Amino acid sequence: MCIACRASKPQHQLLRFARSSDGAVGFDLKNVLPGTGAWVCAASTCLTRALDPKQGGFARAFDEPVVFDAAVLRAQVLSILEGEVRNGLGLLRRQGTLILGREEVVRRAADLAGIGLAADLSDNSRHELDERAVGATIFALPAMVDVGKATGGRPVGVVGLPKRGSEQLIAAITRWQATLG
Repeated sequence: MCIACRASKPQHQLLRFARSSDGAVGFDLKNVLPGTGAWVCAASTCLTRALDPKQGGFARAFDEPVVFDAAVLRAQVLSILEGEVRNGLGLLRRQGTLILGREEVVRRAADLAGIGLAADLSDNSRHELDERAVGATIFALPAMVDVGKATGGRPVGVVGLPKRGSEQLIAAITRWQATLG
């Protein structure tokens, strides 16, 4: 259950935070840190509420004093979630199933689970993809240079996500985007 909005959700839609013995709160992406965890929806609004010391989300959840810098912890969460997206892109590229480049993605759009667009892709390219890949599910990705680093090459603005094998990446993208807001 989310400590901010009190909604019960499946674990993959939540972010886990753990409190160390000295009171420090940290993000637990893999859900492996010892002790009781506090869960927050993978949503910008819930993360903001949980991090707000006036609302006391973490102190209330752990029923103990907590120590954290809200801005630093938010930045860490977003960085870790973005890293999970980049790792997923790299894994699919190494498996040979990730499609790179606008022309190839448009050509194979019907065979894809979705299309990933870099955050800094031009509006003209976005518009062209909307027209040429009608009905495709679009996912937001990090900046082109980061997508390129993740996929082992030059900056990439458009990637095609295969129907088989991209479920974890799509879940990671969804969590990152929802938390980013």
